[in-house]
Amino acid sequence: MNSKVGAIAALGLSFTALAGTYGPVKVIDLGPTTILDLAGYSALNDHGELGGYTFPDSQSRAAYSGHVTVFGSLGGDYAQANAIGESGEVIGYSYVTGNTGYHATIFDKHGPKDLGTLGGDDSIAYAINNEGRIAGLSTLTPGDRAFHAVIFSRHNVPAVDLGTLGGNNSAAFALNEKNIAVGMSSLPGDVIYHAALFTTHSSPLDLGTLGGNSSEAHAINEHGLIVGYSTLLNQEGTTHAALFRRGGSPADLGTLGGPTSQAVGINDKGLIVGFADTVHGQPHAVIWREVNGSWIATDINALIDPTSGWTIDFAYGINNRGVIEAIGRNADNVSIRCCSAYLGELAGDLARPPQPRSVSSR
Repeated sequence: MNSKVGAIAALGLSFTALAGTYGPVKVIDLGPTTILDLAGYSALNDHGELGGYTFPDSQSRAAYSGHVTVFGSLGGDYAQANAIGESGEVIGYSYVTGNTGYHATIFDKHGPKDLGTLGGDDSIAYAINNEGRIAGLSTLTPGDRAFHAVIFSRHNVPAVDLGTLGGNNSAAFALNEKNIAVGMSSLPGDVIYHAALFTTHSSPLDLGTLGGNSSEAHAINEHGLIVGYSTLLNQEGTTHAALFRRGGSPADLGTLGGPTSQAVGINDKGLIVGFADTVHGQPHAVIWREVNGSWIATDINALIDPTSGWTIDFAYGINNRGVIEAIGRNADNVSIRCCSAYLGELAGDLARPPQPRSVSSR
């Protein structure tokens, strides 16, 4: 395809594909009418639906394999969706009337709903689970820029401040069905930040680093496996994808031969996706899997038809059906800032994307 706008990639991938049991993975392009910025966080549910926002009009949208639902705002000029729940609820944030602040927001067929703050001017929602709990961050007092990780609820339950690791700032980027959230927190002094695990009934847990000063956690599955990235000992400018475990030391997931990598998504089968530098210094989408106790990184570009013209640069999420959310460039080598992906399914379903669903009001 030759569209200068449709520089986005969507591909199907499963463990059987990695095992080489069938041919190259098919790339499915959503096309220029469904360009969504995925904001660097997984915005994919198990139905293959994506949440994001269009650019340049900056409206929150949910994309259903080519079908797009547009949502409004809380009265301000800008709204952004960061994730979508299994029942179709889209969450993110919206500027309020007068653009005096932005609030964590849930978008559904009834319109945007303000999730409030911890008392400050601003808040953001990053992840939602089936119970209607929502992970994010919020400022604490008007005019203050410090922010804390927070659990919101779509059921009119007050937001819960999840605290920090001793610094002034923290954020929760992901949440599982056990209401365990992960993200990051600054340490005392606010110079160093570490990946952190949050619950509503205990203090935050420091997940550590790979030897450097900084780390972040971006996804957690139902088995408690957590992925993100960390800097390395004496290499604060270099990040490696990391697997964090509660009560254990982080594991370095490695790269594709280049200096850096980041893990961004994980499913309940333990398949991890993200991106890594190649030996040529180019970012490529990666899937990691555990084989005999070791983590193996595979360049997703090695799994697609080499004559397709696609280069898959980043993978941001993988659901439990093996669907991967990714960003890439077409044969014209056109890359745009805001894009989305529907990634096809297991071998027998690659040509049959899931049907659009209505947005739930649950």
